[in-house]
Amino acid sequence: RGWPNRLRGQLDAAYENCVIRRARHLIIISPYVEQVFGRRFTGQAYCIENPCNDRFFDLSRRPIPGRLFFSGYVCARKGVLPLLKALSLLRASHSGAHLRIAGYTQIEADYYRLCADYVRHAGLEGAVTFLGQLTQEQILEEYATCAALVLPSFQETAPVVIEEAMAAAVPIIATRAGGVPWMIEHGATGLTLPVPQSPGGDPQALAEMLATVLDDPVTAEAMGQRAKAE
Repeated sequence: RGWPNRLRGQLDAAYENCVIRRARHLIIISPYVEQVFGRRFTGQAYCIENPCNDRFFDLSRRPIPGRLFFSGYVCARKGVLPLLKALSLLRASHSGAHLRIAGYTQIEADYYRLCADYVRHAGLEGAVTFLGQLTQEQILEEYATCAALVLPSFQETAPVVIEEAMAAAVPIIATRAGGVPWMIEHGATGLTLPVPQSPGGDPQALAEMLATVLDDPVTAEAMGQRAKAE
């Protein structure tokens, strides 16, 4: 927001375009990146996906019913507030649903305060836990015990959290943002939904998909296992 940031964004974009047009070789982490650059890049692209620590593949799952996990910055781009609203809707039929949020909260401090205020006003204090930034050991524990990873982002490239969840055989619910469709096959290795057109997201659609996973944990875990095998 503000003209200095808009100007900086325009300068960044112009510099990036100049570099991409001149480059002969490009390493990309997802086919989505090549798609975004389109005709601006005419060289040779090499897709090398983000690495994932072997510890995630070795994880033993012991999911707690109703426990949902989000990992990422608490910011508007990640869709945290729509997720909180979806949780509020979900708890009408799944009173034991609980959301655990791992990640920095001060990247967009005003947005975090908006989320925290919503939690209070919606009476979700006992259903939402802001964990802050976690160590890898703590992240592994979250993947081991959650019923599903939820990533309702408006924009992504190739989320490392999805790679980690797939390696750990965690059921995944995510929007089809950026490179996510190249990572998750809907109904086979996870569940995906369209990126909302409104900045407010689509809490109702997200709540319904969350309920689908919680209502049928056997099918959800089977999707997680297929994701791990891929």
